[in-house]
Amino acid sequence: MHLRVRYTFFIFVLIAEIILASKTSPKIAIAADPESQDGAHTQNAPAVDLLKTSVLVLHTFQANMPLNIKADQGIRTTLEAAGVGVKQQFFEYLDLARDPGPEHRQQLAEMLRLRFAQRKIDVVITLELGALQFVLNEGRDLFPDAPVLALDLSPTFDLPQTNRRIIQQSIKYNMEPGVGCLGAVHRV
Repeated sequence: MHLRVRYTFFIFVLIAEIILASKTSPKIAIAADPESQDGAHTQNAPAVDLLKTSVLVLHTFQANMPLNIKADQGIRTTLEAAGVGVKQQFFEYLDLARDPGPEHRQQLAEMLRLRFAQRKIDVVITLELGALQFVLNEGRDLFPDAPVLALDLSPTFDLPQTNRRIIQQSIKYNMEPGVGCLGAVHRV
């Protein structure tokens, strides 16, 4: 539970930073210090109305993956806590593992172009490398002014040179505790 709170706060801070980077006159207050036991609010940060901030979340894989379901729950909770209403949150699943071909990718770009033609997207969040690569390649003309928060990238991934504003969040998994338990497993 404690890790979930820290991760949610971490994502909230990243989203706040990227919104700050995308606005010309930002006024945002970060909810609380994750180490604070009483949930004390930050004192000197001005408040902002994020109700009109539109966030597009792009998943590399299909919608029914347990990881995507959990990630969406955390992102929704975080965005709502930041003041981004559910009507301003958009989730798309690119399904690039099952259909990785260039025709599918071009069709996805065109579908997103049509779907969001009448809406300004302020922030794009990508999950996994495939979604980021899609934004940088086939989706390079989609939402060009929206900064990208790239989540769940390998720590060894180097961002390519681009004019897009990208904040990279990498995860390094520590498998040692689990591997250490294997010695205690006995074959029956």
